Amino acid sequence: MKKAVLSVLAALLVFSLFGCGQNPAEEAVEEVLKEPEEPKEALKEPEEPKESTNPYLSIGYVRNSAENPEEKEKVMLCYDINTEKLTEVCVLPKENHIVSATYSRANNAVYYFGNADKNDYYSECGIWKYDVAAKETLRLDDENHPYNELKIIDENTLLLMMVTNEHPIMPVLFDIESKTFTYMADANNEPFVYTCGPLSLSYNHATEELACIYWSEEDVDSDYNSLKKPINYYLSAADKNLVKDPERTFSYSSKINENNLWHAVQLSENEYIVAMHSGVPSDEPVEYYSLVFGDGEPSFTKTECPYPHADYLWHLQTIDGGKTFYFYLRSDDLGNPSGIYSYVPETEELSPIILYDPEIAPEYVGFSLIEDGSKPLPSAEELAEKIGYMTLEEITAAGYYPDWMQPHSIIVYDEKGVPTIAEGGELLPEDLVGRPEFKAMPFIQFSDEMKIEPNTKAEYDLHGFIQNIYHLWPDGNYNLDYPPEEG
Repeated sequence: MKKAVLSVLAALLVFSLFGCGQNPAEEAVEEVLKEPEEPKEALKEPEEPKESTNPYLSIGYVRNSAENPEEKEKVMLCYDINTEKLTEVCVLPKENHIVSATYSRANNAVYYFGNADKNDYYSECGIWKYDVAAKETLRLDDENHPYNELKIIDENTLLLMMVTNEHPIMPVLFDIESKTFTYMADANNEPFVYTCGPLSLSYNHATEELACIYWSEEDVDSDYNSLKKPINYYLSAADKNLVKDPERTFSYSSKINENNLWHAVQLSENEYIVAMHSGVPSDEPVEYYSLVFGDGEPSFTKTECPYPHADYLWHLQTIDGGKTFYFYLRSDDLGNPSGIYSYVPETEELSPIILYDPEIAPEYVGFSLIEDGSKPLPSAEELAEKIGYMTLEEITAAGYYPDWMQPHSIIVYDEKGVPTIAEGGELLPEDLVGRPEFKAMPFIQFSDEMKIEPNTKAEYDLHGFIQNIYHLWPDGNYNLDYPPEEG
């Protein structure tokens, strides 16, 4: 008879930009040395960002499959900023060609763009939901438009970049519950060619605004791509309904691939850090500018990148007005390996979140910064009381195997059922914070199947959930089957 308890894929995640038929920009480059000029008087006093309650990074990457090294699998992770814990959420299903994905901690679901035919990169692309707890996949839309980026606004709203016939690339809102779309062109009733920058969507959960980079349709004619004609690049603050603010719109004229608005990070209501680049960041340096809106023309002055070694940095993000930045860092000449980092400019503290290992994850690691809008995480003590936390000693005294331990733990039980931790360790109350899987799976199951049997070994998976129980055989080995009867 076999006794096996299957593991549950648990936890949290990131946005992963793989591009719908497009390749993401790979790297950002070069710091700027000039001090910023004195900004003009602001339209209104910059507001302090709203207090961030429960921010996290949704991280996605492609890695070699542990089961079959010849196959690739797409993995979602979640990094809780308050607790500094990185947890694997799930491996995404293989049915679809995954283009871009992000994890909603509020819904414990991954939303992603995927091609209907996993073998055809250019087949019909749709919006999909993967329920992490139920391990079920559901298509949400029927628009059949290509998409190339996805972010989470709140638990019921997705911010997309959609490719349409009328607008090459356009920000679009998708209401998850009603499955309806709101197009930026309709929200503003104006003709634009939207790009939102060659890098990525920049949504600020603190101000609830999108930094929208776009072109005017008036500038885009048959000559614009000749690289001979300057066109107007615009950067506008748009609210979470995609409505642009005319009082906070900045215009910059340049030829394509000469010196273009590349990426904007909002620090406060009226202040942005803007990355300028000629072409794709790889060989050419990125220049950084401070954009401040005031009573007259906006102030646009050269400044330094928040991280001093800017030529190794890509995809700058912040949620607290620039007190802490998050970015992807290529291997630099200071000995820092490639990966996702946090950086505090005031203390110059650079902290790795996940490092790039080409042997495990040979493709780019992508992420997005999300504020799930929930109440602050409960303390370890509050959470332990809420889920009925028990120590290993208490669970053993009750006569049951613990459902949860530290990841990859092994407990060996002797002939009297007394446990010895051979690998790993006990799950402590502080380990529970930021772990939403306890909503789906109880912390301890007092069922007959979970009663301790002497001379057994319990193994726990990479999330810490009990996976298999093995029985001691006369030859000294442990097997899933019960040992043969003696005699």
